[in-house]
Amino acid sequence: MAKGFLKKTAKSKKGEKLLQKQWKKKLFSLAKRMKHNKNQDARNHQSSVSKKHSIGTKIFTSILVTVFICVVLVGISSYFVSNQIIKSKVTEASEQTIIQAGDKMDFMLERYKDRVSEILMSQDFTSTLQQMDEFEDTSSFEYFSLKGIIDDVLTQVALIDNNVNLYLLHTDKERVVSSSQSVPDSNIFESEWYESAKSSSNATTWIGGLQQGISGDNGIPTVNFGQRLRIGGVQYLLVMELDTNVFHNTLDGVQFGENGYVSIVDANRNVVFSFNHDEITNTYPYQIATDSEQNMTEDNGELVFQHKSEISDWYLVGSVSEAELTKDTKTIFLITLVIIIISLLISILISSRIVKTIARPLVNVSSLMAVAQQGDLRVRSDQTKRKDEIGELAKSFNVMLENISQMMHQTRDSANKVLDAAVELTDISQMQSQSAKEVAAASEEIASGATGLTDEAEKGNNLAANIHDEVENVFHNNHEMENSSIEVLEKSHTGLEKMNQLVQQTKDGESMTSALVEKTDTLKSSTEQINDVMVMLTNIVQQTNLLSLNAAIEAARAGEAGKGFAVVADEIRKLSTQSKESIDKVEDITNGIVNEVNETLELLEKANPRFQSQVTQAQETQFILNNVGESMAGFTSKIQEVTNSIKQLRESQEVLTSTVHQVSATAEESSAISEEVSATTEEQLKVSESLVSTSDELKQLSEELQESMRKFQV
Repeated sequence: MAKGFLKKTAKSKKGEKLLQKQWKKKLFSLAKRMKHNKNQDARNHQSSVSKKHSIGTKIFTSILVTVFICVVLVGISSYFVSNQIIKSKVTEASEQTIIQAGDKMDFMLERYKDRVSEILMSQDFTSTLQQMDEFEDTSSFEYFSLKGIIDDVLTQVALIDNNVNLYLLHTDKERVVSSSQSVPDSNIFESEWYESAKSSSNATTWIGGLQQGISGDNGIPTVNFGQRLRIGGVQYLLVMELDTNVFHNTLDGVQFGENGYVSIVDANRNVVFSFNHDEITNTYPYQIATDSEQNMTEDNGELVFQHKSEISDWYLVGSVSEAELTKDTKTIFLITLVIIIISLLISILISSRIVKTIARPLVNVSSLMAVAQQGDLRVRSDQTKRKDEIGELAKSFNVMLENISQMMHQTRDSANKVLDAAVELTDISQMQSQSAKEVAAASEEIASGATGLTDEAEKGNNLAANIHDEVENVFHNNHEMENSSIEVLEKSHTGLEKMNQLVQQTKDGESMTSALVEKTDTLKSSTEQINDVMVMLTNIVQQTNLLSLNAAIEAARAGEAGKGFAVVADEIRKLSTQSKESIDKVEDITNGIVNEVNETLELLEKANPRFQSQVTQAQETQFILNNVGESMAGFTSKIQEVTNSIKQLRESQEVLTSTVHQVSATAEESSAISEEVSATTEEQLKVSESLVSTSDELKQLSEELQESMRKFQV
């Protein structure tokens, strides 16, 4: 029985050794097969997340769409805002221009009305007209003499101003009483403007423009108005004909846009004056608001500026195309398109860079974790050289797999030892328990690192928010500075225009002073000629007196026969004495005029250098204002460049904020995965402890352990 027992024991040991060899062969073949398929499995493995839902696609799409929407909104809003600002500013400036030009026109018309009033206020003028009306025969000498007085009054006004012609019309008898230009009566009394002026109930009749003037054959247009007057119960019409040069000089330089010159129209839109003479008496092409006090209306895309004259029934109008005002904004639109394209290209580059540096490494780690989930623990991440959170994540991932691999090696050794001898089961279980504790500690370290990563990401998020607030503050301050600089630039342009007008007016004053000096010199020469004439008259009086004395002597010699001749000689002597007294008075008056002319000439000679000095100072001020305008334009351009840079900084800051949010989300996911691994490790630790406490179930647990080991490749 002992021998049998020994044989059975030997056979049992032999069977155990054979069984161990068989298990070793199976484990070796399984490890070899798993190693053979390692590379193939890694190459064929793909992430379970679709490309549509991948984090790389989300980052790329979010940045691209955000940048595109922001740039398009900013570009379109800036285009429309600039359109409105330009239109508003130009409209306001044009309204001021039309008002100032209208005031100049009213001042000029008031000046000519005052001349008419001066004529009518003359007592000799009205009394002469009353005397003339008593004559039915206009060819008599008396009527002709009275008419000469009226002609002198009108001619004197026309001589003072070459741009004026006057016509005095007798509306009851329909005849031309007097005129500074000869014109047939039929050309006046058969015209439409005369019928309209005659039927008007207003004291002043604003006739308007006439293509051929009052005479009908001038060849150039004129602008006319009439003053109705009643003298001695008789109706008269005094018509003043103004040359268009008067309006040319008054409205010169008033322009809207490049070719938008002003015109004068009446309430029926008939053109009274235009720089294009062919338009006079035609209908103005745009509507005007005759029933409103506003200075600007719109008509089919044209901005029409108007000013109602306070003196006359006329309107000063000018127009400019709205498209011409906003043509410069097309450049802004093109620049906006270029900026949109450049921003899209930059956002694509930035998105690609972010995807390459963040999304792809995360996808790589996700793919490696999926491979490890299938049981291949030999995979490792190659992102450990990075200095950021992803590098820390890769290191933690490699450490985790290394620990798990180490655990699996130890577990395999333990399983082999279980197959070799059941006696070593307790030691192997304890080693496995120790390994599980180490894995748990490593998992806790991974979880701690992920938590730290989340905290750092939160700090980065707060920092990005602070940067965003500061960038917004800088952007708004710079925007206000840009608006202020544009306003200063526009005011400097307005000041420059005013200085140009001042320079021109000063030059005109200097020219008028020089002309007045010349006129005074001429008057002085004429006065000296009068003195010469007075000397001749004095000589003639002396000769006459001498002749009368001789005649008296001869009459005395003739006795009674020469008494009549003596009376004539005495009258001639008296006449000579009176002439001498008159000549002396005229000489005194002439000497006074000469003295006044000399004093006037001295004053003009003193004033002329001051006018020249004023012109020089005005020109120097104009040059300084030009330099200020150019400097302010450069300063505005620099501010706009800074604004563009701040916009790009805002876009980059928004990209940074989005990236920090993504990193924070990734850190939270990594923390969750670490907690899951830690929980799995704790379960493994419980299993190891259960192996220690249940050594009676050694065989069953060994078989289960071998079955689990087949899933992993290390």
